[in-house]
This record gives sequence, C-alpha cells and structure tokens, in this order.
Amino acid sequence: MHTPGESREKAGRIMGVSPRGVTAAKRILGDTSSAIPELQQAVRNEETSLSAAATISGEPDYVQEMALAGGRKGVAKAAKSKRMSDDELFEQAVEYACEKGRVSSQNLQVKFIISSDRAMLLYRRLVDSGVVDPVTRRVIKSESMDAQTCDLEMMLLVFAESLSDDLIPLYIDLLYTIAATPNVEAIQRVARRVSED
Repeated sequence: MHTPGESREKAGRIMGVSPRGVTAAKRILGDTSSAIPELQQAVRNEETSLSAAATISGEPDYVQEMALAGGRKGVAKAAKSKRMSDDELFEQAVEYACEKGRVSSQNLQVKFIISSDRAMLLYRRLVDSGVVDPVTRRVIKSESMDAQTCDLEMMLLVFAESLSDDLIPLYIDLLYTIAATPNVEAIQRVARRVSED
C-alpha cells in the first residue's frame, strides 16, 4: 500500500507531471486550498498557468481577483510580484514612480498586483527613502530634472540605502566630486577610496 504522497508521485509520473506540478495542483485544487473558486476554474480551463496560480493562491481574495481580471498575464504578473524580494520590488517601484511622477499605495497595489499591506509598506519605504513626498505623493525632484536624471538620482538613493554607516561619508564625497568636476582622475581617486574601505 502506498502513502498519499507516493500515490500522488506515481499518478504524476503516469500523467507526465513533475512532482512540483503535482504539489502546485494540490495547492490550487486540494481540499485545503485557499485559492478562490474562480482561480481554481481558470486553472481547470487552462486559462492560466498552474505554477503562477499556485504562487498567488495564498494571497488575499481581492489580490487573486485583481490578478484574474488581467487574465493569464495578470496572474503571471501577480506571481512575479509575489516572488520578488522587497528590494527588487522597491527598485521596480522607484522606476514606476519616476515614470509616473506621482504615486500612491493604491497605484502600487494595482501596478504590481500585490496586497494592500505590501503596497502600503512599499509606499512608506518610498517616502522614508526620500523618493516620494508624503503630502503631495509626487516624486521629489526639481522641475528641470528629466526622466533620465530622475532615474539616476533614484538609483543613487536606492544604492545609498544598502551602504553601511561608515561608507556614507565616502559615498557623499564621491557624489559631490562627481557633481563639482568633470575631472575623471578625481572621480577615480574617490572611487578607489570607497572600494578600498
């Protein structure tokens, strides 16, 4: 007699489905599944991929509904956002904010098809990092800044977040040197100082 796990594996082999696929199907269609019925039906009708649906099946119902509203691409997008680390999602949010010029937690929730809690945390991080003004919800930049400059500034802010406290003064020196002079040798000297420390 086989255990339930062995039986699933054997059935999967017979049907040509990997053990991972069997696990994903159980997450979506099993008795203890937290997938909404519409998501289960979309998988049965092959309207969405099994792995993407399994990835979002644990998300709140409204996230699953938002994903389904976008069809196969919506479910795939929600699954991609779910798999992203907070740092990866933050980088995407910075790009999105620069592109749009203004952002809110609701915009982030819809754009990335994520839960309202994760969207709010992402928005707070944008505010705390100085990317977005909390009152106007606009990207903090001067009017003369073009999109490419905004991208560079946001990238530098994101990078600065990952530096240890002892490297911040050197990083600031590097930024001031770059801003003050087109002298490549001075920039290289500061860059060497940062890399040595």
